[in-house]
Amino acid sequence: MNGSETLGASETRVADFESASTRRDAVPPPHKTFLTRVCRLSVIMPFYNEAANAAKTAAAVVEHAALNPRRQFILADDGSTDETARILAEIVDTADVAGVEVVHFPVNQGKGRTIKSALDRCTGDAVCFIDGDLAYSLDYLNNIEDSLSEHEIVIGSRTAAGDRSDRGARRLYGSTFNWIVRKSLGLPYRDTQAGLKGFRREVADRLFGLQRLEGFGFDVELLFLARKFGYAVAEIPARVRPDHTYKASFRRLFVDSGEALYEVMRIRHNDRRGLYSL
Repeated sequence: MNGSETLGASETRVADFESASTRRDAVPPPHKTFLTRVCRLSVIMPFYNEAANAAKTAAAVVEHAALNPRRQFILADDGSTDETARILAEIVDTADVAGVEVVHFPVNQGKGRTIKSALDRCTGDAVCFIDGDLAYSLDYLNNIEDSLSEHEIVIGSRTAAGDRSDRGARRLYGSTFNWIVRKSLGLPYRDTQAGLKGFRREVADRLFGLQRLEGFGFDVELLFLARKFGYAVAEIPARVRPDHTYKASFRRLFVDSGEALYEVMRIRHNDRRGLYSL
């Protein structure tokens, strides 16, 4: 592909961003390469105001995709107000590696809804989501893929890995919230919040189809539904990258705690109302 063709593709993709409807789940149509590729694992990576990390993440994804042609990556920007979408698109378009696509949602809609919306673009036999700030190495995708051959759902677990990189207030908050989740929703999993989870495709379609939460507690909701319908869930050890820096302040943790408790109550309320029935 010559320089002019590359530039044209970039211009078209950016135009797709700008012309997208202002509906929160508006998405441009899939890039043509995704209509014909045979894909084993689709990976959704949500981003929101990650301009400081976007270039590093996009470069790592492009490198990984070039070495793993049967994996699809959807870098989903959730209405960032900084340069995240532009940085991601610029690097991905310049690299021009099959299997990597940037999607920009024009309005912030929450991590849960962003991942759910991106699911429609996935062509893989299995689907995984991993945090866009690369808190977890892309090497864990091998573990996810291998484990999905024997289990219907696979989740990363910092507890199983003995990971103590998250200290102080964050660690106390994480352990407390997970205890509340286990007791309130009857979930046996040691770590419900790690941003690394994989699903067989038919399972993902079913669970995300019933998903009601759009923000913080969506993955707890998915695990609650998995437990409700009897899916086999495996926990694999997962450590946060040693160079990863948490951005949350103590105030943010306090706010998140309130939101988390509210969403746990919403899950119980939704279940009692029969909203999780097929």
